[in-house]
Amino acid sequence: YQRRVRGEMFGPFFRKHLLLPFSSLTRPLSTRILTNLNTKNKKLDFLKISKLLDDVNLRYGPPPQSFSIPVYSLEKKIVDEIELPPEVFGVPIRTDILFRVIHWQRSNRRAGTAKTKNRAEVAGSGAKIAKQKGRGMARVGDVRSPTRVGGGVAFPQRPKDWSYSLPKKVRKLGLKCALAAKFVQNRVIILDSLEIPEIKTKVLHKRLSAFDFDKTSVLMIDQSPLNTNFQFSSQNLNYVKLLPVIYLSPLEILTKDWLVLSKNVLTSLQERTFVP
Repeated sequence: YQRRVRGEMFGPFFRKHLLLPFSSLTRPLSTRILTNLNTKNKKLDFLKISKLLDDVNLRYGPPPQSFSIPVYSLEKKIVDEIELPPEVFGVPIRTDILFRVIHWQRSNRRAGTAKTKNRAEVAGSGAKIAKQKGRGMARVGDVRSPTRVGGGVAFPQRPKDWSYSLPKKVRKLGLKCALAAKFVQNRVIILDSLEIPEIKTKVLHKRLSAFDFDKTSVLMIDQSPLNTNFQFSSQNLNYVKLLPVIYLSPLEILTKDWLVLSKNVLTSLQERTFVP
């Protein structure tokens, strides 16, 4: 896998969401990895990034010994205790897999509609501007030449499909690595239900403020269909993103500070990440 990517497209995202949040779980990070990844005008290679990660021995420590986690209500009261599935939340965290899956997601989201005009498509006469000889100046063609202001582009951008396929096992492993990374960071919270009796943004904001979610960002996952009252109440809270479990992805997980799961989605997560 040697797909080359532009540093300005993926480099900052990789530094922000894959390296920095986990730095507190590792040895002190070498500053060399950050300076080497800060290449605005260069291209980054997947193998080059993997080598940098190996050079600084980036590790996330041993897997957790216990997967027991309390179950909270929306009032932040412990109502139960649950055992998270180790085959989902206890896998080794592989940044190479996360890199591949997130790059695949971001590539598939690209519109690919960029287009510029060549000399045949821009407006202007095709007549020769001046005679060929006798002027004592350089030869010139028509006004649509790429060398003239307002002319066409020599090698114009064309609409392109940036999407590509990724093996299903790699996609499932990427989801498990992202979930395990949040669990190792103690950034996973289980709620008994994501339901409220009425549509009231103020009430929901007050309950979520008890978890200090209003100072960060949170991804909340529930079974489909979503509770209508909770969905409408959370729409005006800019720190909350509510998704059904079928839309859970590593990109969504790693771009939010907290991951909140409804108690009844754990079975669905096991089914989604199961590899026969």
